[in-house]
Amino acid sequence: MGKKPNNRITRRQKKTGGQAVAAGQNKERFFFYFALASLIIVVAGFAGRAIVVPERTPVITLTIAVHALIMLGWYSLVCLQARHIQQKKVALHMRLGKLSPLLGAAVLISGTLVTLETYARRISEGVSAPEFAVYLSFSSLLGFVVLYILAYRMRGQGGFHKRYIVLAGVAVMLAATFRLAAVLGAPREINAGIIIQYGLVTALMLYDMRTLKRIHAATIIGTLVCLVMTIGIFTIGSSGVWINLIKGALSP
Repeated sequence: MGKKPNNRITRRQKKTGGQAVAAGQNKERFFFYFALASLIIVVAGFAGRAIVVPERTPVITLTIAVHALIMLGWYSLVCLQARHIQQKKVALHMRLGKLSPLLGAAVLISGTLVTLETYARRISEGVSAPEFAVYLSFSSLLGFVVLYILAYRMRGQGGFHKRYIVLAGVAVMLAATFRLAAVLGAPREINAGIIIQYGLVTALMLYDMRTLKRIHAATIIGTLVCLVMTIGIFTIGSSGVWINLIKGALSP
């Protein structure tokens, strides 16, 4: 008769297996903290400026309130989903993931409505360069949509999916980061807001280098999307062509 299979697990095997699980959780922990940091930045930016510089805070209309709740829901869902992956709750992650396309579409629709409402208000108030503000909003939304679509298409490949998702949040947070810069007293709010955005992007790059010894392809592509958006701020956003286009399309 042959020998019975040895089903005993040695202490060394248990230790090695436990270390592997812990290492996996530590890797996923980064994305939870990244998502949490994004949520904190967004809340601090909008709530902080409303408290510190209330004179620069517009009247909260129904459109703005709904958009704020949708954005809060988006960043909160990303945090929750990152936590579920860290805790290996894949089934729950997949079930809640069905809400993601709905929230993503709501971000785009509500963000567009707020942009149009804000432009009309600034025109009526005689505020200078309202067309530039439209570019800031639309370019952020475009970056979000591009990265979210990439994340959705790559949802079966975790490494790509989670990077595109968190970078989609970075792409759409400029409105929050430049408000946070104002709270902190930065002299050039837009520039400081962009620096905050790319601080998060840099953190993701450093994480890739530490864990993969290279920058992940999704991080590179996501960064390029953000760079195109940023370059447009200093070129297209203040150009005569853009100003005339928005005046022709949106002015009463």
